[in-house]
Amino acid sequence: ANISDMTKTPVNNIAERLGGRIAGVQVTSTDGALGDNFNIVIRGAGSLTQSTAPLYVIDGFPQESSSMSALNPNDIASIDILKDASATAIYGSRGANGVILITTKQAKEGKITVEYNASFGVQSLAKELELLDAWEYMNYLNEKAAINNQPTIYTDEEIKSTRHSTNWQRELFRNALVTDHSVNVSGGTEKVQGTLGASYFDQQGIVKESGYKRMSIRSSLNYHISKYVTVSSNLIFSRSNHNQMNSQGGSRGTSVIGSTLILPPTATPHYDDGTWNDFQTQPIAPVNPLAYVKEVDNKWYANRIMANASLTIKPIDGLSIQLSANVNNNQNRKDYYKSLQYPNSQGAASITFGETVGITSNNIITYNKSFLKKHHLSVMGGFTYEQSTSKTVGTGTAEGFLSDVTETYDMDAATVKGLPTSSYSDWRLFSFLGRINYNYADRYLL
Repeated sequence: ANISDMTKTPVNNIAERLGGRIAGVQVTSTDGALGDNFNIVIRGAGSLTQSTAPLYVIDGFPQESSSMSALNPNDIASIDILKDASATAIYGSRGANGVILITTKQAKEGKITVEYNASFGVQSLAKELELLDAWEYMNYLNEKAAINNQPTIYTDEEIKSTRHSTNWQRELFRNALVTDHSVNVSGGTEKVQGTLGASYFDQQGIVKESGYKRMSIRSSLNYHISKYVTVSSNLIFSRSNHNQMNSQGGSRGTSVIGSTLILPPTATPHYDDGTWNDFQTQPIAPVNPLAYVKEVDNKWYANRIMANASLTIKPIDGLSIQLSANVNNNQNRKDYYKSLQYPNSQGAASITFGETVGITSNNIITYNKSFLKKHHLSVMGGFTYEQSTSKTVGTGTAEGFLSDVTETYDMDAATVKGLPTSSYSDWRLFSFLGRINYNYADRYLL
């Protein structure tokens, strides 16, 4: 994939730019929310009941799909897609849905160079749906009542005296700014090469009060101890902050976005006394979108660390022994709080903590030898070990607060306590691998 084309516009996740650029790769967003919500399918779905997600391999180590969001797109050197037999031949059944190989930029020998990239953009609603204004809406209700032999709902005087019409789409959506900054310092001598970079990404959502921010730091180091021994390391740390909105569902106005399409243009976000309109007079009370974005916090914080190191030994010509290890740690916290100002709310709060720790070790020996000019032999063997442990703890939803001051930081103040939840999972994988290739005159392969 051409990385330079993918990074011309600011994106929070490189997955956004894969769709439509690589044959057979389909990228969809689950709900349009900011952050990590992307589904990637390679060569179509292979199962109706199981996951169709591909295997992600970053710098030679299998990773969770969430690790993609920890990467700054400007730090990626190349992306390769393995499909069908090429994927399963290397990664077995785990590659049945395809494999996405990501290689980050590595340190190179040369003078110290400083690279700075910045981009700015504006996002907006692609198309505002044309809906009835207040006067058209009142006339429509009158016509509907006449057809059903019912009394007129609005008099001509009421229609003429109406001075306000609420466009709920314009009340909820906005022009959103997107900024992306990254700086990278790299260079080194014949024996030591290093790189250090940092990035900051800030994306406002087109829904008011929503947004996504990511700060990341990345470093890599190559140290040639001797002509026989090389040590390499990579470290990526990122922190992301999400302010999410309820954009899913939308059945008859029960979501923030769905409500903008069914709320009457004759209504206003507030009553005359300044309190939020609760629309209890409607047959099915929809969500007040302005009240939701102002009075409901749904925040998600995530810290991710990916660290790996490798030792490469070349004792004789053609023989390479590589020992490498990777640690991946993902910690997240989700805070939900509904304030007392929200219509018919007594205050509600919940907190969910999650942590996933992954450990990978690859130990590979390769031997390449050419003899008698036309004969080429390649032998590879080794073993790998992977382990992943996930834990989650939730407070449950507590209700009944006297004040909004502490929000989720004093759950004991609620009159109705939440029901705590927890989960735990652990899996391990130990594999052996081997391969022998014989090439004759660069024409015949066995």
